[in-house]
Amino acid sequence: MYDRTMDRLWRGTLLLGLGIFAVWWFGGNLTTYYRPQIDPILLGAAGFMTAFGIFAFLARKMGYVRVFDNYFLVATPFFRFKTSFKRVRDIRTAEFHRVFDLEGLRWAEDQYTGPLIGKTAVVVRLKSYPVSERILRMFFHHYMFSPQETELVLLVDDWMALSLEFDSRYTMYQQRVAQLARRRSLRG
Repeated sequence: MYDRTMDRLWRGTLLLGLGIFAVWWFGGNLTTYYRPQIDPILLGAAGFMTAFGIFAFLARKMGYVRVFDNYFLVATPFFRFKTSFKRVRDIRTAEFHRVFDLEGLRWAEDQYTGPLIGKTAVVVRLKSYPVSERILRMFFHHYMFSPQETELVLLVDDWMALSLEFDSRYTMYQQRVAQLARRRSLRG
């Protein structure tokens, strides 16, 4: 999902930055409305947009999901969060188009979700989000959150490897918790 968002961003921002740079470079040759007083603003905007476009291009593959013994990590260059297995209710796989109602989408949303329709996602149902849902929605696309329940929809290239990793680590976690509970009950 993060790759798809960055893929859509980098072209537009890079072109916009180069376009603003062209307006700055050619100045009054393009239009009579041009004023030299806005040169610093145009140059700053061109530099910012071009830099953001280059960053978005490089950041396309920087988002990832990694599973550890007691938690999993969702990371992007802008935001990362850990979710303890204590919060996890269950983990399953589902086809992307079965998680979301994709009928009647606007043109832009339809273009965004089109390549994702046949893909399989790892869906992690949670008791609660590790961070405020509002904060998560500021940094992640709304298609990362299931509309029905408190679920994270993790759409990755190798969903099978991620699903196997989740299953094995989560099962080991549950076994450790069960052993601790048995030890405590034997002591008490």
